[in-house]
Amino acid sequence: MISSDLAEIGLTHLGVVEQTLGSIAQDDLAEPPSGAESHDLAYRCAMAGDLRVIEDGVDRHAETRRPHPPWMWIVVSLLIGIGFGVVFSTPSTTNPEAEATDVTVADFAPVGEVLGDGIGVAAAIPGFGDALVAVTRTGTQNVEHLLWPLAVDPVTRPLPVGAFGEASFDVTGTWLAFSTHIPDADGRVLSMGKPASLAPLSSDVTSFAWHDGTSGVLAYTQQLDGLWVLSVSQTTRETQIVASGEDVVALSGGEVAAWGDWGFAIQHESDQNESGSITLLTGNGELKTTLTGRVLDSNPSGWLVIYDGELKLLAGGGLRSLNINWTSIGGVLAAALSPDGAQIALLGGSGLKITAIRGNTPTIEIPFTAPLSKVKWSSDSRFVVVPFLPGVIVADTVGGQNYEELTEHTVIEVSVIPLSP
Repeated sequence: MISSDLAEIGLTHLGVVEQTLGSIAQDDLAEPPSGAESHDLAYRCAMAGDLRVIEDGVDRHAETRRPHPPWMWIVVSLLIGIGFGVVFSTPSTTNPEAEATDVTVADFAPVGEVLGDGIGVAAAIPGFGDALVAVTRTGTQNVEHLLWPLAVDPVTRPLPVGAFGEASFDVTGTWLAFSTHIPDADGRVLSMGKPASLAPLSSDVTSFAWHDGTSGVLAYTQQLDGLWVLSVSQTTRETQIVASGEDVVALSGGEVAAWGDWGFAIQHESDQNESGSITLLTGNGELKTTLTGRVLDSNPSGWLVIYDGELKLLAGGGLRSLNINWTSIGGVLAAALSPDGAQIALLGGSGLKITAIRGNTPTIEIPFTAPLSKVKWSSDSRFVVVPFLPGVIVADTVGGQNYEELTEHTVIEVSVIPLSP
C-alpha cells in the first residue's frame, strides 16, 4: 500500500520535469517589466550569500546570438528526441531546483509586472533589513507570489495552484508549499518548490509543516486507503515515510503541527478538551510522550509554545508557564517566538501582543481584528509581520511604530528572506 503510493510520487516527478521545462521556457521569453525603462532600476535579491544583478530586465551575462547553420537544427532535433526517450523510459529523480545555481529576481517573480511607485521595503519601513515575501489572492481564481526587495518595487509571479488552499513559506522564505483543496476529495494536492518551479508533490495530503531550522525540507501527513502516514520530502523531492498508523495507532488522524531536529509534534483534536492533544515523536518516528494542548510554534533549539488554557513553553527541562496575560487581545490564535528567543508575539481575536520571555523588552499591544491566524518575525527579531486582508501590519519593536503596507493586495501568507549572514 505504501510502496504503491511512493510509485505514484515517482510518476508525479515526470510531470514535474515537464512543468519545470515549461517554466524555464516562459522565463526565457519574458519581456522586461513595465516601467523598467523609466525607473532604470537594478533588481537585486540575495539568498544564502549568492547575489546576482539584473538591470532593466536584461541579464548582463547574455551574449549576442548569431544565425545557426541549417545542419545544427538537424542535430538539435536528434538530441531532443533522444532526451525525451531518456526522460520517459527512466524513473525520474529530477530536482526542479538542481540547475538553479544563481539567484535572480526571476527565481521569485517573473520579469513582468512591477508594482507600486518605486519604493523598496527598506524605505517604506525604516530599519527593515529583509526582503518581504507574500502569497496573495487576486479575485477568486488567481494566486500570486509577491517579492518586495529592499530598494525595488514589489514584483509578482502567478502560481500554478488552486485559489482555495493553504500556503506556507519555509524558514528562509525562499521555498513555498501550497495545499490545494480538491472538491469531493478527502485530502488535498500538495505542491512544493521555489516560486519559479512550484510543482505538485503528492495527493491525499491532510497536513504539512516545514522543518523549523533547515530550508526546503517538508513533512506532511496523508490518509492512504484509511492508513495514516507521516512522510518527509527533501529539497531533491526524495520522500521517506517516517511513521504510520501501523507503527503508532495513537497517531491516526493527527496533523503535523511542527517539527525539527528535535522530532515531530502531531496535533489531535479532542472532544473532551478544546485544546486537543499532542503526540511527540523522535526524529525516527518513535513515540516519546503525549501532552494536552495545542502547538503554536517551535524553535530549532527544541522549544515548543503550547496552549492548554494558558501559555506554556516546553523545553529540555519540561513545561513551564509563560505567565502572559492575553485577555486584552481576545485569546490566543497564533504565536511566534523571535529568532533570538527573547520575545514572543501573540495574535488574538482583537489584537497583537509582543512581550519578552527573557530580558526587559517593553510590551507592545496593537488593537485590530486579524482575519488570519498567522504571525512572522523578521530575521533580526525587530519586526513582527501579520497578514491583515488587505495588506500586512508591521510592528517595529525598537522604534515603536506600526505600518500598514501592501494594502492593495489580499495577503494570505507572509514571510521574510534574510539578506544578511
